[in-house]
Amino acid sequence: MTVKEIMTFTSGFACILSTLFAELTEVLRPQEQNIEFIVAALIGCIQGGHAVFVTGSGISGAIAKMLVFRLKQLGVEAYHIPEGVARSYRPGDVLFAISSSGTTKTTLTQVKQAKRVEGVMIISIVSE
Repeated sequence: MTVKEIMTFTSGFACILSTLFAELTEVLRPQEQNIEFIVAALIGCIQGGHAVFVTGSGISGAIAKMLVFRLKQLGVEAYHIPEGVARSYRPGDVLFAISSSGTTKTTLTQVKQAKRVEGVMIISIVSE
């Protein structure tokens, strides 16, 4: 890569990252104290070459898809987990479980599956 290509990539990466953090901040406004933790978890996951999985149902599912879209723009190995789909996790992976109520059965099923694998970081985003 030339210096110009690197600068263009870095500038684009910074722009997308800034947008992602702004959107996360909006979604997590009631949980602002957790944003630094979430960002650190994402950076560790990315640096370690691990995957990010995001799950949610209904409106939370739409937010999950948006988050995956943004992460993929950054070159992160990110996946949306649709309702009812079993997933195999690896140590070092991150699972975002998004639920307005915190009690959605399909989202909790994904959390239980992830908890069975030591080293998977689970980040829950709830409004209640």
